[in-house]
Amino acid sequence: MWESYTFALRLAIYLALSGLISAALGLLISQRKSFNTRLSVTFKDSLKTYFRFSLMLFLGASLGYFWIRVGAFAEEGFAGLLDTLMISILYDSGLGKALNYHLLAAFFATLFYMANHYLSPFWIRSFLLISMLTSIVLSFSFTGHTAEFNLLEKSLLSLHILIAFLWLGSLYPLYQLVRLEQPDSVKNALESFGYYASYAVPLLLIAGLCLVYLITDFSQALLITYWGGFLLAKLVIVAAILALAAWHKYRLVPGYLAPLGSLKMAKSLRVEIYLGLGILAFSAVLSTLVSP
Repeated sequence: MWESYTFALRLAIYLALSGLISAALGLLISQRKSFNTRLSVTFKDSLKTYFRFSLMLFLGASLGYFWIRVGAFAEEGFAGLLDTLMISILYDSGLGKALNYHLLAAFFATLFYMANHYLSPFWIRSFLLISMLTSIVLSFSFTGHTAEFNLLEKSLLSLHILIAFLWLGSLYPLYQLVRLEQPDSVKNALESFGYYASYAVPLLLIAGLCLVYLITDFSQALLITYWGGFLLAKLVIVAAILALAAWHKYRLVPGYLAPLGSLKMAKSLRVEIYLGLGILAFSAVLSTLVSP
């Protein structure tokens, strides 16, 4: 029972973080003069809705995850959720530290949203966004098999987390962009996204492979366990989403202005969103239900 709740809430946290990071960056970019005049009010409102939903999901899932772990450790059924001794013990552990950084990230996210709403100076919004991102990556430094990493290893983890969440979280805004904006503007945006992704994805893969090596040492005995099986399944989906992203960059985006180009892109982005959900689901399994 507790394992199912733990998995569901961990997945919810990953989904929320993907949405929060990508929506925040999207809101920051959309206020620049070069984009603000070309984007419709409907699309910018969808970004704000995406941000608010992700923030509320993140806050609720973070608090829920902590209390579910309290109940699991107390082993007293649902009554264990209110075990004050267990709450105190876990709050003083890495789990409590992670929760504090999640709450801090939610605080900075709220301030960022307010600053963006009132069009505060760009440097203020940038500072709040960086503070939110820093809090997020620090929250992953206290739990799981990465808690004992040194500074360099945690830096690799931070890089991998930020790029992965940003990429997967950006798929929904891109889908909305295709649905709501004019073809010329969409094509330019997709080309820009592909350009930056061509630099970010190799960093994502390098950091991911380094993390796998640090955790497993590429041990065959470990890789044939349940944890290794789920890791392999995740890597298969990663390979599929990379192949689809390449298809977008080299085939669908160049032909976007052709008849049915936007329809083909929208359908392909939906598939990519499903693959992204699969990656996050397997990540949640690897961090909650199985261990190396």
